[in-house]
Amino acid sequence: KPSFGASKRLVSGSELASIALSLSAFCSNAHAAERYTFELVGAPSDLQARLLEISNLAQEKGALVTSAAISRAGQRDASAIENALRASGYYKATASLEIVSSEDAEKLAVTINAEPGEKFRITEHLFVYLDSSENERPTTPEMMALELNENTDGTSLAANQRQAVEGLWGSGYPEARPVGRRVELLPGDAEARAIYELESGPRANLGP
Repeated sequence: KPSFGASKRLVSGSELASIALSLSAFCSNAHAAERYTFELVGAPSDLQARLLEISNLAQEKGALVTSAAISRAGQRDASAIENALRASGYYKATASLEIVSSEDAEKLAVTINAEPGEKFRITEHLFVYLDSSENERPTTPEMMALELNENTDGTSLAANQRQAVEGLWGSGYPEARPVGRRVELLPGDAEARAIYELESGPRANLGP
């Protein structure tokens, strides 16, 4: 006789494993939410959301069910947030972890205190060559009529270096390429020098 009941399908071992992992992650996150509260204090408002995205505690990632695990994750988060602030131009930024617990409280109160300080700006640009040449090569933007960005984030510095390389191409160095870059803090009010490491390669002979 034909059967009109609902069709049945056996669940494979890999599907069972995937379900088990999902349930485990769900339970871990649920336990994490029960174990602590989290707050990021002092971060610049325009970076707050991005900094929370890199925090395992804020995202409740991992098996954060013990005080020791929460403390370790908090230390890693503080370090990651401090590095992210410095990469965004707050070169003297610090981030510290604070955990408050009491016998009466059901949860740990976890706070990362960010102290970004002033945001630096690039007031000097310098081109440094790592290869040798008999020709005098430009060492500043002015020597190639370049207008470089004074922002200190990595994207802006990379764009500046790309302009320098393109300026060298236009000055007769078709093999010029970027090598590295770094920033040096200058005395004064949140000012810094960007140093762009380049290789110019040989100068092209455009003569007959």
